Amino acid sequence: MQKLEIIFSGLFIFGSILKMCHIPGSAFLIVVSFLFLFIIYTYLPYYLINNKSLKDIFKKSTYMGTGVYKTLVSIFTGWALGCFVAGVTFGIMSYNGGLLLLVSGQAWMTVSVLVLFLGMKRHKKFVIRNLIRISVIAVVGNLLVQLSVVI
Repeated sequence: MQKLEIIFSGLFIFGSILKMCHIPGSAFLIVVSFLFLFIIYTYLPYYLINNKSLKDIFKKSTYMGTGVYKTLVSIFTGWALGCFVAGVTFGIMSYNGGLLLLVSGQAWMTVSVLVLFLGMKRHKKFVIRNLIRISVIAVVGNLLVQLSVVI
């Protein structure tokens, strides 16, 4: 699952660079990679954030070791990342509502970081891994949007 996230994030960044250089085909690359990233973040956040395998989706042992709080935090973080990626895509492609999605995604990601800090003191590895993921996505996404506005 994390390999898919890295592959589609790389395609998204590559498509954004192509868009800034005004090379044809960049819009298709951005939209397709956005679609897959949005599906991963919105519909499969539990597996991505908790490092669970997608092939074990129907096994009972997949859900046994995870508490309710950790499950809810991972789903909320996934929805926040999905909203933010939608805002970045709409901002780069100059679609209507891009700024609204970007600001709301940043707000939800801030709430997600606060919830991670306040409630997850026992799971330090889980918190650090997700904070790094959120930070990298936020910094790269904001840079891409700012560069696309300038160019």
